[in-house]
Amino acid sequence: MSIKDLRVKPGDPVLPAWEKLLKFIERFKIIPSPGIRLTQMSDGTYITAEPPRQSFAHPFRVAVLGGNYATIELGTVEGIVPFAKDAERGGLKLDAPTPPRLRISEKDSKDGVSYVALRVVTTMGGLDPENSETAEVVHVGKLTRRKEEEGLQPLAMLKWRSGTPEVFQIVYHSLGHYYVVKTEARGSRHLFFAK
Repeated sequence: MSIKDLRVKPGDPVLPAWEKLLKFIERFKIIPSPGIRLTQMSDGTYITAEPPRQSFAHPFRVAVLGGNYATIELGTVEGIVPFAKDAERGGLKLDAPTPPRLRISEKDSKDGVSYVALRVVTTMGGLDPENSETAEVVHVGKLTRRKEEEGLQPLAMLKWRSGTPEVFQIVYHSLGHYYVVKTEARGSRHLFFAK
């Protein structure tokens, strides 16, 4: 059979050509491949195709390595590249040739939830780009700050199940930061926004 056998001229009946096409198709066996599922039913075969998942590379993307470490893609806060305490090599900037591996642990979680967060420390009402400890990526159990000058922005939530964390990304962009100084009426505030 060839394609010419399936062509229909104006005025010719379509049904015989359609039946030939169905017979032609039935000769071939359907073979599933990655991302393709076949479901056999009484009325035929259902084919479900799932496109491959694409990785979305974005600033501050958190990836878990073996359940004990996390790596964080390069992102900035007010143009400052944060650092993270690498498990073996000390504090490394996120733009280091080999990205830092942040140690994470279920012990740090509260009710099975912990956070990979960006901690900033302000000096004189703003972020100091000259201070190497102005911005740091940390793993915390609760999003509470220790000092007025310290701001904490969650980058990703880690939900722990049987010692394995599942990542729920929160931030998908580099950040801007605005610090509202403490007054008699209210405490200080750290505002983070997409930049």
